[in-house]
Amino acid sequence: MTRARSPGYPSMSLKEAIQRTHKIFQSDRQNPIDRNTAAILIGYKGPSGASDKAIGALGHYGLVERIAKGEMRVSKLAVDLMYPENDNEKRRALKEAFENPELFSRLRERFPDVPSEESLKGYLRREGFIENAVNQVASSYLDSCQLLEQEGAYDFSVPPSEEVSDSEEVQSAAVFEQPSAPVVSKGIEPMHGERILKSGMLSKQSTFKLIVDGPVSVKEIDRLIAQLEIDKDILADDESVEGSDLH
Repeated sequence: MTRARSPGYPSMSLKEAIQRTHKIFQSDRQNPIDRNTAAILIGYKGPSGASDKAIGALGHYGLVERIAKGEMRVSKLAVDLMYPENDNEKRRALKEAFENPELFSRLRERFPDVPSEESLKGYLRREGFIENAVNQVASSYLDSCQLLEQEGAYDFSVPPSEEVSDSEEVQSAAVFEQPSAPVVSKGIEPMHGERILKSGMLSKQSTFKLIVDGPVSVKEIDRLIAQLEIDKDILADDESVEGSDLH
């Protein structure tokens, strides 16, 4: 007799998945790691059925990505969640991670508002989930809904088809706002342990941001200047070659 299996689902809430992914990132950033290492970093003694389910949950949300057989790394989406440039970026990333599990996307369409626990469990049983999985799915989904509501990433009273995306809001606002001066320090933000040493404008179209990790003294500044001089010479050589190609 074939054993019944439930459709794929994340075995933990989005909040817990982010917390566990952060442990991996603190240790290895976005470097490739194997599943055994990942299992230890997120709190297990080593690979096991439980650790496989936990790592699988991170994958369901898109917080880790497979790069080779038995190897993974923290995804860009996870970095956006943990170190967002602003509140809009965090809300966008939360919404994307929440919708990544196919099951959660289906539940969102089925229940425009957050369902009661009993209503959700009844639906899951009708969809073929075995009883042992029903409680876990319901807990993961409802806890994730609560996180998104707290962060203002979802208005669950509005059907998905009527939601306005962040990009649409920006476009609407742009009709009424006057153009503003270029803003310095957009783009890449410091990761954990890093800091902005200097930022500013290079021209009307260009800005710069110098991000460092660790102590910086006169010696390091001298080395940076020397490196910039080398880069300047390389750019000058490239420009001279491009100019000669025109003749």
